[in-house]
Amino acid sequence: MRSGDTLIKFITVIIFLALLAYMGFAVFDRFINPLETVKAVSLTVEDAIEVNGYAVREESVLDGPDSFVLVVSDGTKVSVGQSIAVEYSGESSLSRATRIREIKAQITQLENNSHAGKRSEAELASSSVIALSRAVQSRDMTDIEMSVAGVRTYIMGMYGDGSDPDSILDQLHTELNNLEREASADTSYIRADASGIFTSVVDGYEHVTVADLDDITPSSLSSLFKDSEADPDALGKLVTGIDWYFVASLPSEDVNRIRDNENHTIQFKNNFGESMKMHLDYTSPPEGGKCAVIFSSNKFVSDICSLREMTGDIMLSTFTGIRVPKNAIHYDENNVPFVYILAGLQARRADVELKEDVGDFWVVSVEDGSLLRVDADIITKARDLFDGKVVK
Repeated sequence: MRSGDTLIKFITVIIFLALLAYMGFAVFDRFINPLETVKAVSLTVEDAIEVNGYAVREESVLDGPDSFVLVVSDGTKVSVGQSIAVEYSGESSLSRATRIREIKAQITQLENNSHAGKRSEAELASSSVIALSRAVQSRDMTDIEMSVAGVRTYIMGMYGDGSDPDSILDQLHTELNNLEREASADTSYIRADASGIFTSVVDGYEHVTVADLDDITPSSLSSLFKDSEADPDALGKLVTGIDWYFVASLPSEDVNRIRDNENHTIQFKNNFGESMKMHLDYTSPPEGGKCAVIFSSNKFVSDICSLREMTGDIMLSTFTGIRVPKNAIHYDENNVPFVYILAGLQARRADVELKEDVGDFWVVSVEDGSLLRVDADIITKARDLFDGKVVK
């Protein structure tokens, strides 16, 4: 029994010493051959040129005394002869104007229904509620008035007495003519002399027209937008035409990067915040290391009609790859860059293509099926690595 106990104790000591030796070796190996890794993450890099400039379009200022009241909202499209502002002589004049708008909206509703064909009362009521909801969401007062007229006509039963629609229209036209005849004597209007988009924002640069951009230079651009004051009597302005222009001054080296392409995506910031395609119409000769550039578009005209100074980024390229620390990049005898990936217990080679330098990292691309993918363990520190080496 004693010899058996001695043998067990001896074996236990041997096992303990073996474990201790293994742990010591592991600690020593870790000390002389440290292994450090980092997770691979995806990163998108954008190559862009920041640009600060001015919006230019054809626009005219609308003047009027303070007694005039605007009857259109910002961004409203108006037609030739449409009322933009009205001056009322008193309460009766104001009430008459309200009634005139109601009648015009009701006439439009009835005529639209007539043109669309006969529909059931339920269909008309449903469509009028939907139209009112959409108008309220868009905050367009003209659409709201039209939609309210539809609700009053088809739901509240203002004309639901079984009368002939043509007879009702005749009555409304007669009433409208009489009211407009009365209004001509005590109501004054400011009307649009051209079709366009109205905005109440006036900044004093409305005198700058598209013609002023001909052969523009960086210095003449600065002169165009310098020390101007808004007209104190302005009720607003009318933006005409469907094209608008974005003019700016850029360093010559940046202009050389965009000159060969006709269309560019500009990501605007601040008040606008939209990304849009614009056509590069003109680049000036260099002047003091800068060039004037002109972009044009016919999109978002209503959205920018109240804006003048605009800031954005001219997007040149966008690349999404994998971010790799620079100290993890290795080169073989043919100067091909690669990294080591921890795959199980081994270090495995994964070739990469260096795309963008972002400080302490490279953004790289890899071929399909590569061991380097998002969440892979990139080896950043180890000794005497080679493909297939057991490192763990």
